[in-house]
Amino acid sequence: MNKEQIKGCLKPKTNKLFIVLIALLIAQFIYVNHTKETTGQEYEILFQLRSLNVIHQKIDAAFEKKNSHQSFDEIVQHTKDFEKTLKVLYSHTHNEIEFKNGKLDTFYTKIKEDYHSCKDYIERYTSWNSLSINSTRLLYDMHRHLKTIIMQSALQEDEETALNLLDEITTAIALIDYDGLANAELLEAKMKAFEALAAPYSKLSKRVKQQYRHIKVVLEAYERMQALQVENSALELSTTINQLYTLLLNDLKQKDKDNDINFSILNIFIVLLLISIFLSSRKGAKLHYEVCNLNYKLEDNINSLQSVNKEMSELIEKFDHNVIASKTDTKGIITYVSHAFCTISGYSKEELLGKPHNIVRHPDMPKEMYQHMWATIQAGKEWKGEIKNRTKDNNYYWVDVTITPELDTDGKLVGYSAIRHDITAKKALEVLSRSLEEQVLFRTQELEKMIKKVELLSITDELTQLHNRRYYSQVFDGEVQRAKRDKQFFNYVLLDIDNFKAYNDFYGHQFGDYALQEVAKVFMSMLHRPSDFCFRMGGEEFVIIFTSESKEKAIAFSQKIIDSVSSLKIEHVKNLSYDILTISGGLVSYPPDTKNIIENKTYKQADELLYLAKEQGRNRVKF
Repeated sequence: MNKEQIKGCLKPKTNKLFIVLIALLIAQFIYVNHTKETTGQEYEILFQLRSLNVIHQKIDAAFEKKNSHQSFDEIVQHTKDFEKTLKVLYSHTHNEIEFKNGKLDTFYTKIKEDYHSCKDYIERYTSWNSLSINSTRLLYDMHRHLKTIIMQSALQEDEETALNLLDEITTAIALIDYDGLANAELLEAKMKAFEALAAPYSKLSKRVKQQYRHIKVVLEAYERMQALQVENSALELSTTINQLYTLLLNDLKQKDKDNDINFSILNIFIVLLLISIFLSSRKGAKLHYEVCNLNYKLEDNINSLQSVNKEMSELIEKFDHNVIASKTDTKGIITYVSHAFCTISGYSKEELLGKPHNIVRHPDMPKEMYQHMWATIQAGKEWKGEIKNRTKDNNYYWVDVTITPELDTDGKLVGYSAIRHDITAKKALEVLSRSLEEQVLFRTQELEKMIKKVELLSITDELTQLHNRRYYSQVFDGEVQRAKRDKQFFNYVLLDIDNFKAYNDFYGHQFGDYALQEVAKVFMSMLHRPSDFCFRMGGEEFVIIFTSESKEKAIAFSQKIIDSVSSLKIEHVKNLSYDILTISGGLVSYPPDTKNIIENKTYKQADELLYLAKEQGRNRVKF
C-alpha cells in the first residue's frame, strides 16, 4: 500500500473517530448538566426534611411549656409551618424526582400519616383551648365581683373566711400555668369549702357555682393538653424524619460514587479515542494540541463538578446547624454574616457588610462588658458570654455567643469570628419566673398579715380591746410556770363592776358600753409588764393576772386598780353610798413554791372573795 492509499485509508477512519469524539463530548456535557440539576433537587429535599425536623422540635418544645394557652398557639402556628414545608417536600418528591427506594417511600408515607394524626388531635383541642381562655378571663373578672357580693351578703363572722378562700382560689388559678395540675386537688378542696360556705346565700351561691364550672373547664383543658403531649411523644415523628433523611443522604452518596465511576469511564473512552486519533492522523502535532485542549476542558468540567458538590455540602452543613454567625476584621467591621444572623437581626446582608458590629449593640448592655470582651479577644483568647442585641426595628433578642480570634498562616491576627445561639425564650422565661416568685412572695406576706390579724381578733374582746376568755384559757398555765421559774408570787384578781345591771337599766346600754371601755382603759394604763394580763370574762367581769415579789405588794397593787376606777368619778346614782362607778375584787395570791395551781379552783376562790368584798361594802379587794 503506497503513501496515497495510506492517506486515503486514514482519512475516512479519522473522520469517523472525530464524529465519535464529538458525540462523546456532547454526552459528557449533557451528563454533567443533568447531574448538577438532579443533585441540586435532591439536596433541596434534604433541606426540606431538615426544616421539617426543626419545626417538629419546636412543636415538642411548645408542648413542654407550662403555659397551655400560649404554648398551644405556638403549636398551631408550627403545625401550619409543618404543613407548608410538607407540601413543598411533596412537590419535589413527586413532580421532579421519584422515590425508587421502597424504604424511602415508606418513611415518607409514615411522616404524612403521623402529621395528620398530630393535626387531628390539635384540631380536637382547639375548642377546649378557646373555652379555657374564656374561662380564665371570666375567673379573674369574677374575683372582684364575688368580693363585692361577699361584702353585701352580710356574712358576719364568715365574711373574713369567705374572702380568704376567694383569694386562695384566685392564687391557685394563677399558679395553674406555672406548676400545672400540682395544686388541682387543693383547688378542688378550696372550691368545695367555698361552695359550702356560700350555700345559705342564694346570690353568692349562684356566682360560686358559676366560678366552679369555669375552674373545671380550665382544669379539664390542662388535662387534655397533657394528654396531647403524650400522644405527640408517642408519634416519634422526629425519628421517622431522621431515618428518612439518613436513607436519602446515603442514597445520594451512593449516586455520587456511581456518577464518579461513570464519569471516569467516559473520560477513559475519550482519552483512548484521542490516542487513536493521534495515532491514525498524519498531523500528530495538531492532534496533540487538540488533545491537550480537550483535556484542559475536561479538567475544567471536573473542577466545576467538584466545586458544585463542595458548595452543596457546605450549604447542607449550614442549614443543618442553623448557625447565627458573623466575621469582622480587627477593627470590628463586618466582613461576613450568615442568613440566620440577618433573620434574627432584621437587617439584610447589604445593610450589615462593611458596617461596625456595634450596629446591633443594645443600650442595656454595660460598657464594661464590651471592654472586657475586646481585651480578651485582642489578646488572642476566646470569649464566651450572653449578650442582648438590638434588631433593626428597635426590638431585642438574646444570644449565647462565642467569639474566636482568626490568625493567618504567620500567626498574625486578621479578624474575629462569632458563633451565636438564640436564648431569647430562655431569658423571657427567667423574667417570667422572677415575676411569679415576686408575686408569690407578695401574696405570702399578705396572707401572713391576714393570719396575724385574724389571730389577734380571735383573742381580743371587740368592745374593750382587752384579751378575751379564749386567750385567758391559753395563757393561764404558761403564766403559772413563768411565775414559778422567776420565783415570783402568782396573783389572780377577779374584778366586777358594782351594781352594773342597775347602771345599764338606768342609764342605758350605750352608757354601759362606755363605762366598760373607760374601766378597760384604766386596766391597760396600769399593766405594762410582759407578765401582766387583763381579760374580759363576760359582761362586767374581768380577771387580771400579774406577778409580784410579795403578797403585800399584790394587795396594794389590786387596791390601787380599784381606787383608779373610782377616781374616774363616773356617775352611778344606783350605786348607793358612793353615787359613782366602783368595782370590787377578789385576790388569790400563790407563793412561788405552790404546787398544783388549778384554774377552775383559783377562779372559784377569787369569786368567793369577790362576793365577800361586795358584802362588806364594795369598792374594795378581799384576799
